[in-house]
Amino acid sequence: MRDIAGLAEKLSAEREVANEAASQAQARMASALQTIKELEAQAAAAAQRERKLVEDLAQRDKAVYDLDIKL
Repeated sequence: MRDIAGLAEKLSAEREVANEAASQAQARMASALQTIKELEAQAAAAAQRERKLVEDLAQRDKAVYDLDIKL
């Protein structure tokens, strides 16, 4: 009987350790997901800035071309 009680106690302690490890892993995954979302938002903003710069450059190139034609 003592062996069964000891085994049950050991399994209970191991279950607690496993549950704690699972909780910590879940918290790390949630944090990683948040980081991914933030990086995606930063990448989207950078892509938008790049598109704006490309548009601005194209407009400047056109203005220079138009000036060359006038000269």
